[in-house]
Formats: sequence, structure tokens, C-alpha cells
Amino acid sequence: MKLTITTIFYYILLLSLSLILVLGSVACSSNETQQAQNTVRDSLGIKIIENREPLWHKEKNWYIPVEPILSLVDDAFFRIIGAVRFEDGRVVVANSGSGELRFYDQKGNFKKVIGRPGKGPGEFSRLSSIHKFSNDSLIAFDASLYRVTIFDNHGIFMEDFNLERDIKHSFSDVKVFSDGTLFISTIWSSRLERGDKSNGIKRHPAPYYRYSPLGMLIDTVAILPGKEIFMSVEKEIFSFSFNLPYSHSPVSAVYQNKAYIGTSDRFDIHVYTPTGKLNRIIQLVGVVDLHLSKEEIEADKNVTIGYFDDPDIKKRQAKLLSNMPDSKSKPAYSSMIIDNAGNLWIGEHLPNRKNSIVWWVFNQDGQYLFEIKIHNNILVYEIGNDYILGKKLDKDGFESIWVYGLIKP
Repeated sequence: MKLTITTIFYYILLLSLSLILVLGSVACSSNETQQAQNTVRDSLGIKIIENREPLWHKEKNWYIPVEPILSLVDDAFFRIIGAVRFEDGRVVVANSGSGELRFYDQKGNFKKVIGRPGKGPGEFSRLSSIHKFSNDSLIAFDASLYRVTIFDNHGIFMEDFNLERDIKHSFSDVKVFSDGTLFISTIWSSRLERGDKSNGIKRHPAPYYRYSPLGMLIDTVAILPGKEIFMSVEKEIFSFSFNLPYSHSPVSAVYQNKAYIGTSDRFDIHVYTPTGKLNRIIQLVGVVDLHLSKEEIEADKNVTIGYFDDPDIKKRQAKLLSNMPDSKSKPAYSSMIIDNAGNLWIGEHLPNRKNSIVWWVFNQDGQYLFEIKIHNNILVYEIGNDYILGKKLDKDGFESIWVYGLIKP
């Protein structure tokens, strides 16, 4: 059969259409498989989102450039416990060691300091957290005085009030629901020091409270396992170590009218209403390896001992670590941040020797979108629409604040 140009063109067209159909079928099949692996189900009114695969393709993933937008290096930095960045680029650093809030302009120039050690208005006895109260104000919490202080975004004192105390627990952080009520995180109960007199790893319940804007207890939002600690008893005197290798610790965050809480035992996050109703559980299955080897435990202990220069302190620390039972598994994560758009960021457990940390990002519906690496061992404090703000601690213990861009293709 003699092939004409028209006939050849016809066969090429048929072949092209067939190839398009095959590729389209493969893409649809891949997408359907991905959707099937991520499921949403209802259990007694609680929505459970089980994620196994990221929804986004790699080319859509956000990323962080290597070079920072801004770095703040200040000899005054000592025990930084938080930092925030305003829309105009100004940064406020909470310097717990000096009881101060330090203000820097868009270029990183130091502008002013507010606060000092003390118990008076605008002073801090133990500054433990700082957050944006709104776009134009700050909320700072003093864990020693149980006091909340509100400043405007230029550091002008606005008001303060004390929280009604719970004599059984210490408060560690204060965040704000969209209705103006407060979400309170707690740490271990003081009753433990007088009651339990046995050695070993302890993990006691930690309540989360909701307080009124005037500092009065409204209700308990949740009660979940608290931080793992190692308790060592010598001559009826308790000695606590908070450097328990691979300790499981709870994390929490607030966005609008939802409280997100995770215990780190496995990769699930519980989402509560301000009234304490559990309405959602976000899970990530088969992605994080929780297996913990003997080699990893020993390496972590060696890094901890290496922090000390004094031989006697090294010896005491080594003895304490040798008496600790080994953790049975890795924590599923160690950090939780919610960005300005309401996306949930969960950071992997931070071994001392790692330089980059994997974060898993979920949308407001609890769907797993993608993973991203944050380099230079940054402890993240805040994630904006186009930036990430955090603290870096170098090998000599010097603290600095870094701002990196966040690129969204």
C-alpha cells in the first residue's frame, strides 16, 4: 500500500492521541491512589483525618532560600524564649535572661528595650512566652508572677492582670483564642515532689485551661500526658534532669477558635474547641520512623555530656545518664507552629547533632500538603506569609535571631 503524506499525518495524529490518553489515565490513576491513601472518617462525632501521602506534587512545594533576609546578632541576647515580626518588618525579641523585650527595625538595627527584672508594671520576674495579641499588640507571660502583660506594637504598656492560680500546676505559656479568652499550657504538678519518691521516668497528666480576659478560670480544655522527666532520688532530695534522651513532650498551638495539642507519642494531633470538645484528630501514618536504636541513644548522651567542660560535671552528668532507663521510641515530633494562613506545621524531633529539620505541613482541613526542610538548626518561633523567624544556637552557646524567606511557587 502506497502511503501518502495525508495518510502518514493521520497515523501520527492517532498515535499522539493514544499517548495523551495513556498518560492521562496514568495521572488519574496516580491521583486516585493518592486520594485513597488519605482518608477522612467520623468516629462518634470526631473527624479523623488519616494522611499517608502528601497532596501536593514536588514542584508545588514551598521552599526556603539558603541566605537569610535578616540576622540579629546582639551580645545582650541571653535565654531568648521567643520573637515576633510585625508586618512592617520590625522584630521584637523576648530576652528572658534580662527580663526584656528588645525592639529592632526592618534592617536589624537595635531601637529600644522595654522591661527589666522586677515585679512592677512592665517588669518581669520570669518571662516565659511572647506572642502577637493582634496585628498591633503583644502579649507577654510571666510564669513566676502568673501575670499577663499587653503592650502595643511599639512597646507602650497597655495593661496587665494576674491569672487565677492552680496550686497543683505551673503555667508555661499563654495564647489567645479569637474570642479573646486565653489558652493556658501547664507543666508538671508540684505534688510530685512531695509524693512520688521513686527513681525513673515519670510522665504525669498536664491540663490545658481556658481563662477569661480578666484572668479567671473558665474551664479545662483538655488533660493529656505531660513532659517525660527522669526523677532521681538521693537522700530524700529530688534531682530532676530535663535532658532525658529522646524525651516525649507535648506541644500546642492556637489558631482562631481552635486549640491544637499533640503528645508526641505517635503522629496525631488533637484539635479542640475553646469549650473542650474534641472535634478532630489529624494523623500522619507510615511517614515518620519512631524506631530508636541503642546507637542513637548513646550518641545523644555523648552530645549532652560534651556540652560541659568541667571534668567533674562531665562525670556527674555521665553517671546520671547511665542511670536513666532508655526511651522505647523516638518522639513523633517536637515542634508545632500555625502560620498566618492557618496551616499547621509539625517539626520532627530535634537531635542535638542535626543541622536541618524536616517539617510536615497540613492545611486547615488537616490534609498533609508537603514536607519542607529548615536548615541551620533553627528553632522556629513564627511563620508568616513569606518568612520564617527563629533562633539559632551555635556550638559555643551564643544565640541569634534569623529571618528567612518562604518561597511559594
